[in-house]
Amino acid sequence: MDRPGRARGPLLGGYLVIRLGLAPLSKMSDAVRQVSVKDFHLPLETDKLPNELQPIAVRLVELLGHLQKAFRSRKASGRRHLARIAHAARRLDDYHRSRAQEETQRR
Repeated sequence: MDRPGRARGPLLGGYLVIRLGLAPLSKMSDAVRQVSVKDFHLPLETDKLPNELQPIAVRLVELLGHLQKAFRSRKASGRRHLARIAHAARRLDDYHRSRAQEETQRR
């Protein structure tokens, strides 16, 4: 006589095997979730991953490095642009002040 409880054993065992097999992928996913615009570091030891995941993790770390460099460059470029605008505004202000002084002196 077949009991319903017997089918649970293989299902539970299969679930545990799959869960253990996917654990490195889950760790990688958790590490990727921690990456942010303020911190591009991937908190993951790539050499401790299974061979199948190591090339993916290594490439991801490389890409994050390139992305961080691009963000820093863009930020520096934005600061230079703002400095040029501020300088132009100061020059324009100086020009208008000198014109106003000239007008005042003529009167």
